Amino acid sequence: MDRISLVPPELYGNIGYTNSIIERIPLSIELTTNDGLELNDQSGDGYKIDLGDVINIDRVTDLFLDSFISYKTRAMGTGSETYILGVKEFDIKTLSNSSPLKNKILIPNTSEGSDKSTLHRASKFNYIGTITPKKIKELTITLTDNSDPPRTIGNNIASKVWINFILIPREK
Repeated sequence: MDRISLVPPELYGNIGYTNSIIERIPLSIELTTNDGLELNDQSGDGYKIDLGDVINIDRVTDLFLDSFISYKTRAMGTGSETYILGVKEFDIKTLSNSSPLKNKILIPNTSEGSDKSTLHRASKFNYIGTITPKKIKELTITLTDNSDPPRTIGNNIASKVWINFILIPREK
């Protein structure tokens, strides 16, 4: 005999940011020279971004970097071979023999500079880590190059960066 439940199973689940094929939470971030790419934005904990909505992560969730696109950023060269991305709320755990790389995401810089857009992460779904249940309203981001001392990656008053993350909750 089939059981009849008076409580719909989705009643307590995350009802936002899902589709019928697979649950996922897309998260797109834009940083510009005026909002997040200046060196003084990178001091302290980093640049705070208000998401405008609360992301409710209600179970263990895998985090992926979907794409990283830049426009008018520093060309690849000495001290600019990689970008170093940190997101405090994602609790990224990486080990390194270099302290600026600890608990950060390393992204290769393939930019030729000038007025071109560059897709730095051409492969999709780069696994970053796992997030435990929590609510996220804002992100604290640091983004520098690998020079010593670190510089902002912006090269122009019109520099921009777009970062796309995908959060995929694990099966219950």
